[in-house]
Amino acid sequence: IMSDQAAVEQPNNGDATDAGSSIFKRSSQVQPAFPQPLPTAALEDIDVEYKMDHPSRGFCLIFNHVDFDSTRQPTREGSDVDASNIENSFRRLGFDVRTFRDLTASSLLDVLREFRLKNHSNNDCFAVVLLSHGYEGHFYAKDRDLPIDFVVRQFKPDACKTLAGKPKLFFIQACRGDNFDRGVEVTDGEDDTLDALPPAGVGVGSGAGISGPFRVPLESDFFFFYSTPPGYFSWRNSHRGSWFGQQLTALLDRHGDRMELQHLMLMVQRLVSSAYASDTGDPKSTGMKQMPVTVSQLRKLLYFRPKQH
Repeated sequence: IMSDQAAVEQPNNGDATDAGSSIFKRSSQVQPAFPQPLPTAALEDIDVEYKMDHPSRGFCLIFNHVDFDSTRQPTREGSDVDASNIENSFRRLGFDVRTFRDLTASSLLDVLREFRLKNHSNNDCFAVVLLSHGYEGHFYAKDRDLPIDFVVRQFKPDACKTLAGKPKLFFIQACRGDNFDRGVEVTDGEDDTLDALPPAGVGVGSGAGISGPFRVPLESDFFFFYSTPPGYFSWRNSHRGSWFGQQLTALLDRHGDRMELQHLMLMVQRLVSSAYASDTGDPKSTGMKQMPVTVSQLRKLLYFRPKQH
């Protein structure tokens, strides 16, 4: 049997973690062969877009929290406007939208379990929209707070196998802290003309792809769009809905069926950050800004082109 030292000295494929030597010890067994990087010619045959020609687009779950019980959170006036607009926007893109209002934590978890256990084989993707109060990493149900990560974990490939390899999208309108973004004046390098948007994205073809079964990371194929960065307030108008919701739905309605998702969300970020400033009547909180944040773990481009039935 090889010693640990001898094992370390054996040739290997060059892969190592950045966790430090105390986390893993090399096995004394022969290491498996790993695939070599694909040649450039082969890369040209890999699918660059998610497969979006299943019979159904998929489910979109909207959790709209307006009134709260024991958490002492104030009523979220204007959230019903967001929920209605988002429901309409996602329905236009072909989603089967289910909207839930003011669920308790227990009821919300029941809904997540129901949809985790569904067969999504005939669906393109899956989406969740959370509209609530929150703080970093958490949002409020009617009666208590819940970790956002708990919601996400329900739909990872090991928990919901029929969504493996498919886009899973999370849109989160909630505060992530109690800091104001006061903004800063920009005097160079910025053109603030908001009328002209760039042309819609164009697909790059589908190619032959990689044949046969393959593994994807548990963390792959997720996309998160937060209304605000960690540590900051998120703004909502009591009549028109949240700044985030207003621009998300406006751009989905205008370009959602032809512009690539991340390109589209960049436009939402631009408009929310440029076109809004708070007006509360209080000098301490008036004139504040907001910057939405995307976190992409997608592996391909994502388009919601109309289905050809």
